[in-house]
Amino acid sequence: MINLSNCTISTKLRLLLGIVAVAFLALTAYDLFTLRGTLVDGRKQNVKNVVEMARSTIDHFARQVQNGTLSQDDAQAQALATVKVQRFDSDKYVFIIDRSAHILMHPVKPALEGKDGTGISDENGVKVFADLAKVAAAPQGGYLAYLWPKPDQKISAQKISYGATYIDDVDDAFWQRAISDIIVALVVIIVVGFVGAAISRSTGRPLGNITRAINGLAQGDNNVEVDIPDAEDRQDEIGELARSLAVFRSNRKRNEAARAEHERDQQTRIERARRVEQLIGQFEGDVTHNLNGVNDAVRTLHGTAGEMTRQSAHTTDQATAVAAATDQA
Repeated sequence: MINLSNCTISTKLRLLLGIVAVAFLALTAYDLFTLRGTLVDGRKQNVKNVVEMARSTIDHFARQVQNGTLSQDDAQAQALATVKVQRFDSDKYVFIIDRSAHILMHPVKPALEGKDGTGISDENGVKVFADLAKVAAAPQGGYLAYLWPKPDQKISAQKISYGATYIDDVDDAFWQRAISDIIVALVVIIVVGFVGAAISRSTGRPLGNITRAINGLAQGDNNVEVDIPDAEDRQDEIGELARSLAVFRSNRKRNEAARAEHERDQQTRIERARRVEQLIGQFEGDVTHNLNGVNDAVRTLHGTAGEMTRQSAHTTDQATAVAAATDQA
């Protein structure tokens, strides 16, 4: 069983065209199969009509016998003479035999008249007149197929008798129709093939290109191109899909460009923050160093001030002692 979901559009189109071609050939074969039977049936009905017309002629003379207008022998002789010269559709004739297969009248082979036809056979062994007598004796009548040469010809042709008519022209008509149908079938198949190929080229290949482009985009290739030259002018679904894919690719490129720009700005801000942090650290180090120097200077000044205070007190003490000594003196 074919899983159509695993087949490409082109494969599905080829499969559909193949089914159409097979179906058309099957219909043509069926038509030819039934055609010959239809032609033969038509010819049989035509033969029956010819016989019925000849019978109406004979019935006319039979009524004259019943009316007393003609004797039976005269009526039979006139009936045989009349039917003998009759032609139907220019080349069809009627011969007459009795129930015992004796040949009473044969328009194109008078030499057979009056002879016993039970021993006359065609090339295939069909006892023509004996079998016709049996067919004629049936309540509903019937048909007999056999080979018999046409007038003024030596080659036997297929013939059907209810009376008798040749059907070799049926075979000619059949083969003419068969050749015509086969030619039409081939032309239709060729046209369908060309149309299918055109549909495949205008559908299968573009869809394949679109699929490859989508796969490329899925893999991150934003520069992939959809190789459909008439994509902008196409008004079918493929044109719409190709244009939508082009818009999607353009938007994706723009979004990725914006994202890259955002990432660059973010990286710049991060680097700037890192630089500021470094400067702040450096500033704090410098301030700490300077404060330490100031503290050292303050401690030095504080020590100096203390020493100066001690010296001043000592000087004051000395001055007081000198003053006291002066007063005592």
